[in-house]
Amino acid sequence: MKSDKKTCNRSHLSLICFKFKNFTGNISLENKRNIIKHSSAIQTSGEASLLERKAWNVLLMNAFDSLKSEDIFKISIGDLNKALRFNSNDYDKLRETLKILNRTQVEWNILEKDKETEWEVTTLLAGVKIINGICYYSYNPLIKDRLSDPKIYAKLSLFEQSLIKGKYALILWELFKDYIGIGETGWIKIENFRKLLGLKADEYTEFKILNRDIIKKAIIQLNKMSVIYIDPETGVNKKREGRNIVALKFIIQHNENNVGKIKKLEDKWNTNQKQLSLPLPDPREGFQNQELLKSLTEEFGLLEEKAVEILKTKDEFQIYENLEYIRTWRDAGKIKASLSGFTISAIENNYRLDGKIKEKKKTDFKSIKKAEQKKILEEITTHVLQQRHIQYIEKEAELSEQERQKLKTEFEDLFRESSPGKSRANKAYEGKLYFFMKSKILPPEIDDLKAYAKSKGFDYDALNAEFKK
Repeated sequence: MKSDKKTCNRSHLSLICFKFKNFTGNISLENKRNIIKHSSAIQTSGEASLLERKAWNVLLMNAFDSLKSEDIFKISIGDLNKALRFNSNDYDKLRETLKILNRTQVEWNILEKDKETEWEVTTLLAGVKIINGICYYSYNPLIKDRLSDPKIYAKLSLFEQSLIKGKYALILWELFKDYIGIGETGWIKIENFRKLLGLKADEYTEFKILNRDIIKKAIIQLNKMSVIYIDPETGVNKKREGRNIVALKFIIQHNENNVGKIKKLEDKWNTNQKQLSLPLPDPREGFQNQELLKSLTEEFGLLEEKAVEILKTKDEFQIYENLEYIRTWRDAGKIKASLSGFTISAIENNYRLDGKIKEKKKTDFKSIKKAEQKKILEEITTHVLQQRHIQYIEKEAELSEQERQKLKTEFEDLFRESSPGKSRANKAYEGKLYFFMKSKILPPEIDDLKAYAKSKGFDYDALNAEFKK
């Protein structure tokens, strides 16, 4: 049934006005796995952020079967959140994302793969409204019919999309999926490539920086967590005019090594098993405490799969105490069965050095010896510092060249004031720059320390105060 729409006096390129009183249509995402996306919709100017682009893809998948018969489509915010594998209850962020899609104008068909149709500049969504947790949305009529019956398109896996973390990686993943059947993209003018990425005129003006910070990083990510493979050495061809790079061509291969891994992850997700820490192509990946994982597998003989399961479900502080208990029994020659079996039993039953099975008391700081207090504080600090380093690398990579240069200039001014005449070509300078950048990009370290300690059952301030007595 066609939706009942109000008449708009504004241009057909503007926001479509509509009302919802008699709207009954609904599309279920339950059995949908792939997004059918017109090549010209892939080859758009890249103004949208990572979340915005992913959300638009999900909305297209949701509406696709009814694009010819309906004008207005709906999806619950909860279903959109689930389809995005958006690991957050921050619905306000999703709502703001939908509003931005209604405001963001993009240029379609940048690479002119669709040579038969002229594509205009329009917003990603023509209209959007949220009522009682349901998002109603519509497309500009200039593009709706073309999206509904694409002659040239790419089939994008919804689950594979969820594994990609990075706007530029997602843009290139879509582009490579669009050309994977051909095996190469053909030559892309550098100015059009920059448009695809949504780069401003003053961002990444030098190709070597563009290549280092965007292209190479995106390719590493895609080779690791998608069915696309681009050879780092031979997969990016460059056309030169004099000393300038004027065009790029990507050689695209199918990554057979990742097909089974991704399918296995998707099957686990779809059978409603516990939420995975994505992506996990390697069981060791995703755990910051590699030392503990190594101890379980190499010192105590656990299979890697079982060690990973334990680290996903047990408190690390408890595991350390369990292992001390096991080492004492092992060194005394008291373990008659297999070491790995005894280790699993000891961890699952929470054996401690006093030989009893008891529930861990996490907040009785006075009963904890100074050495144990120190160990707990060190473990909290080590975990947080490792996590913050990873977050810093990810956040720093997302900065534009202009933002990065602005922070470095600010640091230079401070460095000149605090260390006049000191050389910048030394480790002290690099170290200070690292900590300065981290302090600007990440929230205060103390907040992360308190939050992680709380997740482990500790009051960080109380524990720290008791240790300093």
